[in-house]
Amino acid sequence: MSKHVKQVIDLSQEILDQSDTALTYNCPEGVTEVVSEMGEVKSSSGTWGTPKVFMNAIENENHLHKLTIFYELMASAVNYCYWYGGGDIRPNGSGSTLMYKMLDNAFSSVSCTTWIYPDIFWEGGILEIIDEFRNQICLSHMPMIKERVEHIEQIRETHNQYSGIAWLATQCLPTDEKPESNRVDTILNVLLAQFPSFAEDLFMKRAFLFLMQVNRRIGIFDDFIDIIPVPSDYQVPKMLEHFGCIRYGQKLGNKIRNGELIPKGSIEECTIRAATIMTCRHIAKVAGCSMDAVDNFLWCKRKECDSPFHLTVTTDY
Repeated sequence: MSKHVKQVIDLSQEILDQSDTALTYNCPEGVTEVVSEMGEVKSSSGTWGTPKVFMNAIENENHLHKLTIFYELMASAVNYCYWYGGGDIRPNGSGSTLMYKMLDNAFSSVSCTTWIYPDIFWEGGILEIIDEFRNQICLSHMPMIKERVEHIEQIRETHNQYSGIAWLATQCLPTDEKPESNRVDTILNVLLAQFPSFAEDLFMKRAFLFLMQVNRRIGIFDDFIDIIPVPSDYQVPKMLEHFGCIRYGQKLGNKIRNGELIPKGSIEECTIRAATIMTCRHIAKVAGCSMDAVDNFLWCKRKECDSPFHLTVTTDY
């Protein structure tokens, strides 16, 4: 198993073994209901396609894939905490949909020659896109602007074709040779070392989401995507509680229902996230599918449930 994945799984189990009665996880009735609703699970690998903003304008497949990796790296760098004080306080409709729209706008607002041709892209076009995305984030009134700008700057600092972004893209792309047994760790080592914001989260939510999003688009991680844990965030535990897969104790349940802030790194927050990972892992095992499939199913169901999610101010998710 991947070193990084094992660390997250072991950490999650250790937290749950030491936690009190904050919650119950892997509840059989709820797991059965989720598996039943999921039905026959089809892989999402490569089903999304490359971002629509690229408009089929790029014929060089290698460059197209590297550009898609860059696109999802930018998105994952700032994909967290879109609310102020409560889950429904979202300036200008703040959320991942708006964030991706701004990322598309960053591409479409510059000349397409900036990113269509590899040489122009790596020689400076990439900076125009990064700077435009940064500007749109700053004007969006999203929460945690300072942190988002810092995380975008981490990407900007490694913009040339011999460092972070290009090195990550090169590691992500498969070769004709037999895949390395530890390819996932090779990729994660580059991601965490070159872009420290991805390394701050013990549960590695944004790092795992980056891998899943890229694979959903261009299907280049099929050799290891099945072992990647669910990106533990707000919406997935909300849906697990909705289906009865996890049950909150009275104290924690009241905090969530009353919209009380749960501190980042507190035992309550860590227990919610650990239970999310281990319960989704169990569901995947019962359903005979990947945790990516479980995550996608629960995420797509999120708007069918009006239950509140736990509130934690964090850049982790």
